[in-house]
Parts: sequence; structure tokens; C-alpha cells
Amino acid sequence: MPTKLRGKQEVVERCRTLGSRVARGLADDGEPDDIWLGEALGALLWSLGRVPLPRYDTPFDSVALLELSPVGAELRPLAQI
Repeated sequence: MPTKLRGKQEVVERCRTLGSRVARGLADDGEPDDIWLGEALGALLWSLGRVPLPRYDTPFDSVALLELSPVGAELRPLAQI
């Protein structure tokens, strides 16, 4: 099955949606699933070249992710994703 790469605008919109959910979770002292929302946001922001991947045993810094904007970013090449 061929790989389908999502469009940049869809990734940006998903970043906005996840960013809102992560911010609410952090404001509410977090829920167990909030770390996974932060990881999803981090992966999307990585695909846009906004953050480096952390070590395999280190989660993304959710607070730092919320300070980043996906607007104007370019998707990494398919080979990297």
C-alpha cells in the first residue's frame, strides 16, 4: 500500500487542535492521556521541522511545544517522515 502524506494545511490544523487540548490538559493538572496528546503534537511539529526528535526514552516538552507555531512551516521530505 503506498504511503499517503497528509497535506501541510491538514497537519497545521491538527497541530492547532492538539495544542488546544494539550493546553487544557496542562491547565487541569493533566490527565493520564495528556502525555500522549503532547507526543502527538510533538510528532506533528517535528514533521513540520519545528522541533527535533527527543531521545527515544524522553517525551517531548509539552509546555515548550505550546510556544511554537506551525504556521509557515514546510513538511519534511517523505523519506524523513
